[in-house]
Amino acid sequence: MIPLHDNENTLLALVRTTFDAHSAVLFLPDESGNCTVALSSSDEEPFVQEVSIAPGKGLVGWILRQRQPVIVNNLDMRHTFLGYYNTEEEEAISAFMGCYIPEGGALCVDSVKPRAFTEADQMLLHRFARHIARQVHSAGLASDAEELRRYFGKIEELSDLGEANPGWRDYLSRFLRILAEGTGFDYVAFASAAEGATTY
Repeated sequence: MIPLHDNENTLLALVRTTFDAHSAVLFLPDESGNCTVALSSSDEEPFVQEVSIAPGKGLVGWILRQRQPVIVNNLDMRHTFLGYYNTEEEEAISAFMGCYIPEGGALCVDSVKPRAFTEADQMLLHRFARHIARQVHSAGLASDAEELRRYFGKIEELSDLGEANPGWRDYLSRFLRILAEGTGFDYVAFASAAEGATTY
């Protein structure tokens, strides 16, 4: 699986910018019982790597096993590790915060700048995690990272559609096509009725 980087307009980018973080990383369960990077957003190098983390291994693994949040504002890589960067690159990370996702997985942010994540930050990250979990699991995409990337990609396309297509006919045509692609339906239709009309 290729890690899915989304640096511009998705929820992970929003999480990253909200906390002024270097990276935001979403881990979801895989078939082996570990958790794999499903989606990531990084400001610049170092970039998140393709990894699968077992419960108990490193800070992310601790979150997965204990199902508890964690904040570490003075990371000492001699005593712990993150596991989603190259070993040499991890030394650039100075602070970390992560929380467990209710349906399985973890949402993490980190910083290369000296940073003091707070309990209020932790509560906000947990709200993001619950929101992302609802989106992922309600769409049935947790087991397929490619489907997850396609789903969020289509949301991005829909959010930019009005600006790129000011004409109703072009907008509607593209909207229906993107909606069909994003939902996996073979066919999507649009019907409208004038106020007081008895037919569409």
